[in-house]
Amino acid sequence: MSDPILNIPGAIQFNLRAARTLWAPEQLPDDLHVAYVQGAEMFARAVARAQQNAGLKVDGKLGPITLATLNRLQVKPVAKPYLRGIDVSGYQNRPNFDFAKLATAGLSFAFVKLTQESFRSNKDAEWQVDAFYDMGLAVGFYHFCDVSESASRQAELLHREAQKFARGRPYLPLAADYEWLDDHNHLASTAHRAWVAEMVSRLRTLDRRDPILYTGPNMWRQYLKTPIPELGDVHLWVVDYSKPEAPPTLPPGFKDWRFRQFTGSGRVPGYSGDIDLNFFNGDQAALSKLTEA
Repeated sequence: MSDPILNIPGAIQFNLRAARTLWAPEQLPDDLHVAYVQGAEMFARAVARAQQNAGLKVDGKLGPITLATLNRLQVKPVAKPYLRGIDVSGYQNRPNFDFAKLATAGLSFAFVKLTQESFRSNKDAEWQVDAFYDMGLAVGFYHFCDVSESASRQAELLHREAQKFARGRPYLPLAADYEWLDDHNHLASTAHRAWVAEMVSRLRTLDRRDPILYTGPNMWRQYLKTPIPELGDVHLWVVDYSKPEAPPTLPPGFKDWRFRQFTGSGRVPGYSGDIDLNFFNGDQAALSKLTEA
C-alpha cells in the first residue's frame, strides 16, 4: 500500500509514550512485536497497515481504539520484559545523533567501543561516553579482540582506557568482543580456548568482577568447539538476530544470557541510520546492580 502516515515523527513519539503507559511491547501480537523490535519507524508503519486493514483511522498510533480493535490485543503472558540498549563504535558519527530525541527512545544502556588489538580505536569515544552518561544510561566499554596478540595486554589496555573514560563514574563490567576475524583462522581450537580463557581471567582480575563476553553460537562452534569451564560466571552477550521475540540460541556451555544483540540494523529516534540494538535480560534494578564495581 502507499504510505498512509502523514506525520511519522508524531506517530513515533506517540508510540514511545504509549509503550510506557497503555501497553508493554511484550504484550503485542506477534506481527507488531516483530516490527517493534526492528525500530520505531518500522513499528509505526506496521500499526498503520494494521489500521488500514481493520478500516480504522490510519495514523500509525497504537492508541486505545486501535488496541481494542486489533483482536482486542490478545495479551500474551509477560514472563520477563527486556530493557533495550545500543552499542556504538567509531562508525556512529556525531552529526547523526540528536541526543534530545535519543533520550526519548526508551533506552536503558549503551556500550561504547574503546579499544582494538593493542590500541585505542574509537576517536569518538569521549563524546559518546559523556553523552550517554548525561542521558542517565548505564554505560559499558568493550574491546574488539585479536587472538594474534596477547590476551592479557589487550585486557590491560581496555581496563586502563575504561578508567580514563569513566572518570570515577560507575560502569558495566568490561566486555570482550570475540567475533569473526581473519586472524582466528591461524589458531587451533585449543589455542583459541586458551586465549579466550586468559582474556576473561585477566579482565576479571583487573576489574574485580565477572566480565562480559560478546560472541555468538556459530562463531563458538567453528573456533572454540566445546564449552570452556575456566570462564566461570562470565556474563554472556550473545549475538542472535533470529526471531527477537523468541529466546536466543546460546553457545555451548551457557545456560543463560545477560545481553543479546538482536539486530545490527535497528532504528531509534535520535540516530539517523542503522545501529546495533540489544536486550538486557533483567529489570532496571538488576542493570543498576551490574554497574556496581
